[in-house]
Amino acid sequence: MRGSDLNTSGMVWEYTPHSHKTQHHQKERVVMIGPKGQKVLTEFLRANLSAYLFSSDGDGQKPYRRDSYRNAIVRGCEQASGMPHKLRRLDAWLARQDDLTDNQRAKLRKNLLAEAREWRRENCWTPNRLRHNFGTEARRAGGIEAARVTLGHASAVTSEIYAEKDMDAARAVVAKIG
Repeated sequence: MRGSDLNTSGMVWEYTPHSHKTQHHQKERVVMIGPKGQKVLTEFLRANLSAYLFSSDGDGQKPYRRDSYRNAIVRGCEQASGMPHKLRRLDAWLARQDDLTDNQRAKLRKNLLAEAREWRRENCWTPNRLRHNFGTEARRAGGIEAARVTLGHASAVTSEIYAEKDMDAARAVVAKIG
């Protein structure tokens, strides 16, 4: 995201990415940013509008890669939630197990990898979880069409995947109409 990609003139800011995954279909992508998001972004705005707001080099010339965010969050979850050392540094831990044969080491590695995946599934989150949460809130506040538009989907069918059903709303409707 660069300052030049933002329209900050209204109460709701609009971010138009320089590139996005459906641009080859001549689709436009506009991301709406409300007051909470604006508050977060304000501290990252730069005088140089062509500089990236989130940058690995500090001066806005080298943007983070998408997977860099995900990896940093997962590493933070591993540390904060106390992932066992042998799962977190699996290969280093296995290298110190001198009494194992190559066959035993390979089998143990496979089992520990599965254990680490399960541990991460239960204890870690990824940035895409934020997208799912936003989709659910958008659907709750404005219906499936609002979720579709704010998530940038061409079809509400795709939005159904991201935005969880509002069971409380369903209960209220059923209670009202019988």
